[in-house]
Amino acid sequence: MDADGNAAAGEPRPDPFPLRGASVTIDAWTPERVDRIRPWLRPDAEWKTWDAPDLPGPADSEADRFAAGLVDHPWQPDPLTGRPQRLCVVAASAAIGLVSWHWEDEPSGWRRIGIVLYDPTRWGRGLGTEAFRLWSDWLAALPDTGRLDLATWSGNVRMIRVAHRCGFTDETRLGGTRIVRGERYDGVILARPVG
Repeated sequence: MDADGNAAAGEPRPDPFPLRGASVTIDAWTPERVDRIRPWLRPDAEWKTWDAPDLPGPADSEADRFAAGLVDHPWQPDPLTGRPQRLCVVAASAAIGLVSWHWEDEPSGWRRIGIVLYDPTRWGRGLGTEAFRLWSDWLAALPDTGRLDLATWSGNVRMIRVAHRCGFTDETRLGGTRIVRGERYDGVILARPVG
């Protein structure tokens, strides 16, 4: 993989990547992209205030392993399908975050989606909405996706707004199941149509 994310010999670029929007691109990891996000992979980073704040952030050793895994496997392929599971969000030629999915239940095609914009200077500009739309549209169109949802907490109002803008609707609220900074919040699950 070169600095521009072009696949090395023997490492095919999966279709239809990169996913390109007006202001963001979703593409493979490069060492330069990983270096750009690495300073934000710490427990006290601002993004951690919103992304699962009830869980501890990564320790340095965990963050180092995570970053090395991104460099070693730029497309982060799912072992079952070979499709990318965790890719870089790029804006103005700089890595600003990642999009991801994992199987909640592979036999039924139930995928759970996620996004993190690490760089707080890029928040509030519509970049997360654009990246989330590109990623969720791609996943929803896959023939083996039977369900596409995301889980967050009721205090993450921006994530809920982004999901609504991208066609997700509130499906379930789990009352008082998330304790954040000593206060109870609801767990929220949103889903969108697939196919």
